[in-house]
Amino acid sequence: MIKLDHNPIGDDGALILAQSLGYNPDVNLLSLTYCEIGSLGAEGLFEIIIYQNSKMVELALTGNPLKDEGIIKIFTGLAAAKALNSVYLSDCQWEDTEPVLASLEMAMKNNTTLGKYDLKHNTISEEGIEKIVEILGQANHVNTVTMSEFISEGAMNMLTEALAANKPAKGKKGKKKK
Repeated sequence: MIKLDHNPIGDDGALILAQSLGYNPDVNLLSLTYCEIGSLGAEGLFEIIIYQNSKMVELALTGNPLKDEGIIKIFTGLAAAKALNSVYLSDCQWEDTEPVLASLEMAMKNNTTLGKYDLKHNTISEEGIEKIVEILGQANHVNTVTMSEFISEGAMNMLTEALAANKPAKGKKGKKKK
């Protein structure tokens, strides 16, 4: 586990970090929240994410100004990640543009181990929520998508219903035979 939260790592630091962590199979959690990593540093994060022998199951990038260009790079990497099951991309200053949603769709459809996405506090419109709900219909392994509480009630209901449909069925306990 590596937690470097609230350190001014920036783009250059993320690229340097990729050189040392990019090929480390022993990191299971990487937390770089509020580290001032922008779209240029996303290239380094991409290299860490796509390492094929990685055992990283959780990645936290909350609060970094990745913007659209950086988040597209992150989503592209997530599509290829092998072990990740949770990603935190809250407050990364991206919008639900067509290229961003296309890269999110690619990540959600291609990476069947990644089931939890925290997308709070980014600019996601009602139409963006509708697109995410559409994607969830095809990415039934995704069972948690966290959105800002400021989305409309209708959008929240759509998202909640789509996620409920993706929840794994609970096994029924059979009666013991005598």
